[in-house]
Amino acid sequence: MCFGDGTPLFQHMLDVLVATDGIEKVVIDTDSATVQKVCRQDYPQVQLIDRPEHLRAGTTPMNNVLLHDISIVDSEFYLQTHSTNPLLSKETLKYIESSGLQMSLQILKMHNPLKIIADDLFRKKTS
Repeated sequence: MCFGDGTPLFQHMLDVLVATDGIEKVVIDTDSATVQKVCRQDYPQVQLIDRPEHLRAGTTPMNNVLLHDISIVDSEFYLQTHSTNPLLSKETLKYIESSGLQMSLQILKMHNPLKIIADDLFRKKTS
């Protein structure tokens, strides 16, 4: 899957993440040989986690994958995004960081009420 300029979506996201001040480490959990090869070649600063066999099924809850990842990568904060999120920009990430937001959720209601795509809703940190 490619972005409008022909760049694979995961590379577009990587370019945004590695260029964003405030993001100290980018980690990719994948079992894709293509993604791993491109990262090793073009993004040596990105940490790769080879997704274990028991977490590869399409029915595996993402929470299980995330719990596995945080058991490997220790951090105070985590930003989780999908490689198919080409609308996320450095500016959006900078805004989230500078405004002290605790959560960012992207949702847009389409004409069909069953389709939800992307609009930014933010919840301020509570004191």
